[in-house]
Amino acid sequence: LWLPEHKGLATGLTMLGYGLGAFVFDPMQAAEVNPHDLEPTLLRADGAYYDWNDPDIQQELLANVPGMFMKMATTYAIIQFIGASLMCSPPSSEDSTAAASET
Repeated sequence: LWLPEHKGLATGLTMLGYGLGAFVFDPMQAAEVNPHDLEPTLLRADGAYYDWNDPDIQQELLANVPGMFMKMATTYAIIQFIGASLMCSPPSSEDSTAAASET
């Protein structure tokens, strides 16, 4: 898919990819790290946080982070491999001129 005349559309599709990536992968990461939906235990004036010194939090949340990174890295690698395998060179100007004159 080549869009030399539609640069705005190409930029919009790129931004769509960024937004959809966050929309899809953020809930997956949260579900992987916090499968039991634990609430933050440390409440302060500026927000609620997880107390990383709490052994329950360390066991329930922090232990899941390395596995989540490996799963996400594998998922991203597969997506990048598929995208890279779909890449091709742009059509030459002679091919596009011939195709335009045939229609």
